[in-house]
Amino acid sequence: MLSTAVFSRDIVYLKQLIDEGSDVNSKCHGTPLIHLIVTTAALPNGLVFADEAIKFLIEIESLLVTAKDDQGSNILHLCCDYNFPEFIDLFVSKDSENELLIMKDRLGYLPLHRCALKDSLEAGNFITHI
Repeated sequence: MLSTAVFSRDIVYLKQLIDEGSDVNSKCHGTPLIHLIVTTAALPNGLVFADEAIKFLIEIESLLVTAKDDQGSNILHLCCDYNFPEFIDLFVSKDSENELLIMKDRLGYLPLHRCALKDSLEAGNFITHI
């Protein structure tokens, strides 16, 4: 159900489902909810939805920002893939153990490596100044 709200970019429905007890750490085919939201930001009209959804989710104490997808990517890997520096600070501030920046994906890449691979200059610059 949460994935339906994300794919339709319906923030009201997403908030309603979460308020009613849906698990913010649930996965859709191996992909965590927050990963789906960041990916949706790359779609037409997706950035506004993603920004609001992330700001809503980041306030939920139980949100696991260090969750990995089935490829071993964490949320910063995706922020680097899509060059979304505006989200990086939100996720890093939620990561009390400072794990996100040093977590490798299945290929052994750090988020900064993915910035370089995808020519995500803004995200890479942001990460190097954290």
